[in-house]
Amino acid sequence: MFAALLALSIASAAAAPLAPLAPPTAAAPVAATSDSTLYNTVLIQAAPGRLLEMIEYLQSTMPAYDAAHEPRPVMMRHTQGDHWDIMLLVPMGASLGEYFSAARTVVRERAGLGRAYDERLRDLAQWREETVVSGAPLADLQARTAANGYVHIEMFVSRGGQQAALHHEREMENAMLAATGQPTNLIFSRVFGGPWDSYTIGFYRDLKHYAEGSHGTPADDEAAAKKAGFASRAAMAQTLRELINNHHDTLAGIVK
Repeated sequence: MFAALLALSIASAAAAPLAPLAPPTAAAPVAATSDSTLYNTVLIQAAPGRLLEMIEYLQSTMPAYDAAHEPRPVMMRHTQGDHWDIMLLVPMGASLGEYFSAARTVVRERAGLGRAYDERLRDLAQWREETVVSGAPLADLQARTAANGYVHIEMFVSRGGQQAALHHEREMENAMLAATGQPTNLIFSRVFGGPWDSYTIGFYRDLKHYAEGSHGTPADDEAAAKKAGFASRAAMAQTLRELINNHHDTLAGIVK
């Protein structure tokens, strides 16, 4: 769907005369400064034997984002968990209208992030899924990415009518994590695209950091869970399960 919208935007801008590559002239800035940012979440499974080739290609496209005056995406490589190989989190800015404006679309196309990019991914991938989400401010994502090398990704499909409750439960877990000295998760909510209603990303220095867990005593954990709104520390998992149809966990390294 994302590729189709991009193609439609390119077609509508095709009549405009080409000019030297320059920043878009849209009134709003590319990097949003509000409490949330839109992202395109791209999950890719490489064609057999072509994973390293795909990673090399994706890394080679990073300077094109600079040339297009777009923030670079965060690239994560699966180590264990779900079936995909690569997750790209592509910043889109404050609104879809701004991102798909003629000005920004033409600049991306001419920087090499349009049809040629999409065709190359089609050649390298045997499966791809794209979901536009609303989530953490770009500066927060960039800071966590720069400071860490490992992530834990939890993707959720909620039960009917439980999307808001699931988001609140994720906020409650963040409160508990913060109170026990653990990294909190960034929360992303679906706008359109794939089947996921939301997902979270926890950032860690490495696998050892991820495995550390709580810095408090069992009594500290119990008190933090109750203060966050859970019935008890032991009830946290059950609270989540009552809100979801299914979820997938994935551990991944950040590709820099």
